Amino acid sequence: MFRNFAALCVRLGLYGKELAAVDGSKFQAVNSPKRSFNEKQIQKKIENITKKIDGYLKELDKNDGHENVTNSEKTADEINQIISNLKERKERYQGYAGELKQTGEKQKSLTDSQSRLMYGNGKTDVCYNVQTIVDAKSKLIIDFEVTNHGNGYNFITPMAEKAMELFETETITAVADSGYASIQDITSAMNRGVEAHVAGTDFDICLPAKEGEAAEINGHHNGRCVYIAERNIALCPMGNALYPSIYDNSNGCLVLRNRK
Repeated sequence: MFRNFAALCVRLGLYGKELAAVDGSKFQAVNSPKRSFNEKQIQKKIENITKKIDGYLKELDKNDGHENVTNSEKTADEINQIISNLKERKERYQGYAGELKQTGEKQKSLTDSQSRLMYGNGKTDVCYNVQTIVDAKSKLIIDFEVTNHGNGYNFITPMAEKAMELFETETITAVADSGYASIQDITSAMNRGVEAHVAGTDFDICLPAKEGEAAEINGHHNGRCVYIAERNIALCPMGNALYPSIYDNSNGCLVLRNRK
């Protein structure tokens, strides 16, 4: 429906087709934060349930052979039922852990399965992050995408591509705030004809790299070099390759260190 509206705006000449802004908005899901878990929380629940099961098993052993129990104690049948319920809960959480491992996701939401716990507007809540690209001339929305990513990293390229596809153009200028300061995304956008301007990135990127490489690079913390993990080299802002001079295996992996 919205794409039909956007196509109509194109036919009416309402879009400037030259400059667009990308931004995201958090929309609260119907999922309660208490029904959303990350990997660490799931493992903690499994551990707590296991401890409870062990405690009740010890209580069974303690009462084994004693037919008479005080009013404050549970009967063997009651304890067995509690243990059965706890085991069901444990299996359920183990299933959640297995799903995360299989899918590669970091969170599990029970009510609204696609929503995720995010930080926004000064608080943490279970939300969706709606990425929107808006035309500068008319202030009309060009396109949007509902995501469950907590930030705007790596969304300049796909949103700008949506705009170029709609406008049938090969280039566009896209602006975004500092939440989109991902060198990987900016480089990817440049390779696709997007002139990206991101707040806080007051540096130039010059990369003599193939498109496939650009999709895999990661930026250094200061944002002035680009690291290509597959080749274990860094590219300086002038495009020169910086090869490793020292290999450090103290953290269990080979890393690039600066020459002193």
